[in-house]
Amino acid sequence: MESPLYLALQEFTVKAQADKTVVKMLKDWDRMIHIEATDGDSFTISVADRRVTVLEGLHAERDIALVAPSVTLIGVFTGALNPAREFAAGQLKFVGSNKDEMKLDAIVQLIWG
Repeated sequence: MESPLYLALQEFTVKAQADKTVVKMLKDWDRMIHIEATDGDSFTISVADRRVTVLEGLHAERDIALVAPSVTLIGVFTGALNPAREFAAGQLKFVGSNKDEMKLDAIVQLIWG
């Protein structure tokens, strides 16, 4: 059985690939994004050549890491929770550059905004 977090990430990547504006934003933005649930699962979102895919486990050297309980990560990646609010509340930890944080926030807002 696939985890709820994996399913949320899959849905997110499908929506990202279907949004023409998001695909344009991904030009020259190849990243490995580690998604780490403090209560279990870990995944990697690979962004390469404007293509977004989800891999089980942590792969390659990360450019970005998002760490939170599964329920928070699911909420963020399904659009139910605002990532900036979760970060401010201490529920979501972001590791990466400010530029990458802004890009990822913009992508999430385009998909779920």
